[in-house]
Amino acid sequence: MDGEVLLLVTSHEEALLQLKADVREVMSTKAGRRLMHHVLEVVCATFAESYTGEAFSSAYAQGRRAAGLRLQALLQQYAPAEFVLLLGEELQTRGNP
Repeated sequence: MDGEVLLLVTSHEEALLQLKADVREVMSTKAGRRLMHHVLEVVCATFAESYTGEAFSSAYAQGRRAAGLRLQALLQQYAPAEFVLLLGEELQTRGNP
C-alpha cells in the first residue's frame, strides 16, 4: 500500500514539473503568448462579464470564464514574467503604448 501511495505522489510531482515546463515553453515564444491571449480572451472570455441576465447562458459563460481564470492562474504561477510580457504585447497590438 505504501509503495502505491509513493508512486502516486511521485507521478503527481512529475506531472506538475512537466506542466510547469510546458507552460514555460509555450510562453517563451511570441506566438505562444499570442495563442494564450487568444484562448483567454476569445475562447474563454476571461476578461468579459459573464452575467447575461439569463440563468443558463450565464452559467455557460461563467464556466467558460472559470476555465480561463484557471489557465490564467497557471500562466501567472509558472511563467509570471512572460505573462506580464503577454499583456504588454497585447497593449502594443491594440495601439496603446
